[in-house]
Amino acid sequence: MRFHFNKISGQQTLISSWMRNEDPRPGNFSFGIDRSEGRTSFYIWNQNSVYYRFDDSKKGYTLGITWYISIVTINENVYITLAYYRSLLRVVLNPLGYLQVMVWNRNGSNEWNVEFQAPQAKCELYAHCGPFGSCGIRSSGLCRCLTGFEPRFSTDWANGKWNGGCARKIALGWDGGDRFLKHENMKLPDHAISLGNMSTRECETQCIRNCSCSAYACSINACFIWLGDLLDLGNVITDGRALYVRVHFSELIAHGLSGNSAQRYKILTAKIVSAIFAILLLVSILAFIFKIKRLKRPGKMDGDLALVSSVPSGSLVGKDDMKLLQYSLQNIRDATNNFHEDNKLGKGGFGPVFKGILTEFREVAIKRLSRRSSQGLEEFMNELKLIAHLQHKNLVSLLGCCVEGEEKILIYEYMPNCSLDKFLFDPTLKVKLDWVTRFGIIEGIAQGMLYLHKYSRLKVIHRDLKASNILLDQEMIPKISDFGMARIFGIDQTQANTKRVVGTYGYMSPEYVVYGQFSEKSDVFSFGVLLLEILTGERNSDFYKTEISVSLLGWAYNKWKEGRVLELIDPSIRETYDCNKATRSILVALLCVQELPTDRPTMSDIAGMLSNESLAIPEPKEPAFRSSWRHQKLKDFSINEIDI
Repeated sequence: MRFHFNKISGQQTLISSWMRNEDPRPGNFSFGIDRSEGRTSFYIWNQNSVYYRFDDSKKGYTLGITWYISIVTINENVYITLAYYRSLLRVVLNPLGYLQVMVWNRNGSNEWNVEFQAPQAKCELYAHCGPFGSCGIRSSGLCRCLTGFEPRFSTDWANGKWNGGCARKIALGWDGGDRFLKHENMKLPDHAISLGNMSTRECETQCIRNCSCSAYACSINACFIWLGDLLDLGNVITDGRALYVRVHFSELIAHGLSGNSAQRYKILTAKIVSAIFAILLLVSILAFIFKIKRLKRPGKMDGDLALVSSVPSGSLVGKDDMKLLQYSLQNIRDATNNFHEDNKLGKGGFGPVFKGILTEFREVAIKRLSRRSSQGLEEFMNELKLIAHLQHKNLVSLLGCCVEGEEKILIYEYMPNCSLDKFLFDPTLKVKLDWVTRFGIIEGIAQGMLYLHKYSRLKVIHRDLKASNILLDQEMIPKISDFGMARIFGIDQTQANTKRVVGTYGYMSPEYVVYGQFSEKSDVFSFGVLLLEILTGERNSDFYKTEISVSLLGWAYNKWKEGRVLELIDPSIRETYDCNKATRSILVALLCVQELPTDRPTMSDIAGMLSNESLAIPEPKEPAFRSSWRHQKLKDFSINEIDI
């Protein structure tokens, strides 16, 4: 049996499933080849989404003891041949999405016997264990978090809902102190980027220099790195590869090292302790001088907020018209039952979020900054100052704070429906997002962003607008959250530059990723991606259109060019959607994701086009990142350091 793939045109031979065993019409599943990352990989697709990815750790693809897969490249064509010694071989993709390799038993029952089947466990389905979650493919068949990580949603994880994935126990320091934990016999994650031939030490150096690099692996002197979340991991017990995952250096100490590695970290620890001692000495001297000066100016309050070490429950702290309730740590412990796991709502980039009960507000969400997060303190103070100034029905409300010793805690209004992504990308929950609800969410997010850009007393660039940062209240009204990455602009300021790019892969604009330039139009790009996700029900970072190798943005643009734009709408709402509003919304989204910032509309334009059906909408130009992420070269990702 032979498969064919053309590297230039992208055309290939596919195996398609039947609709049902007794119905030979084409079904939802297909099996084929993908070579867009420079190596041959096999996938099963469920319509437009990756359903299962075969482990490409085994370059020979020798399976069993008498049958094998050979890969041959001739000019621009790749040929895959399956063969079985002294017998017939048959490959079937059944209606349930299982790929079965069968051989004919001539000597016994004269029937087809299943020699191999994939997937073999539920957690093997593509990204089923979520970010940084690994499937025990050959052992338990259950998901587990990588060492140094813990479930993002502990309750869901305990109930077998693993797609929320895992989050770091200790946030990365980004200060040169991060190191790598070795995981043996792994099915390597998806989205690998090849850096060419180099040694393991050189590969580690390349990864540690890039703030967005989460892991690396080497094979026959070839270096691969991964940016951002690690998806579709598995432990195969045998014949897998070594994966080196980036962690805070304290995780290495916690799990033990030996030999040269231990010696290197002992030296590193000694250097860090010496540096900390010197810094503490300097800080103590400066604090003493500062205290003397403050004693000379009694009653003077510095900055926007007075942050004291401990105050009674419900004390007001602030300046002018900005008032916040500040609580003692004991009040917060009482409210969360001492941060009990049962009250844990999830885990963000800089710490966990708990549900709590406070007398003044009843149910609240309590965000606890990770104590060891060196990056998180800046974001915590930034979020505290920013949100205290912002008041809008589509922005999450900051109710209070706690700053005591090493604890830094923010208290928000409680959102019973959690975040938008939990509904939007879950096949069983997305049915609750009917057309009216989705369009209301779209309009609410647009109004919230318009307020940030134009009508608030501070012009704010969010920089991390995405589905997981849109919270939903009891009435499914959207609230924009997580302002830790946001930046304040001057009234006449239109653009800023940074060497520390922050955000989420799939939502960041090209000028921000490549040059570190951010502006209102960066947020507009993110809004356009989010708008397409809401309308299609597809996640941009996971999307891959098999036959044409395009991203979600490219697929939407192609459908618009073909005059088939309404085929983009999520099938779950096709019976209820408003045809005119849906068409206008898709065009607005395509305007937002155009490559040049000057071509994108402002949030004011967007709000007008969504609410006023008489306003003309210009034709969109080709979007950025039109090709699938699988076709992006390394230079497309970063020339600055990136935090994702």
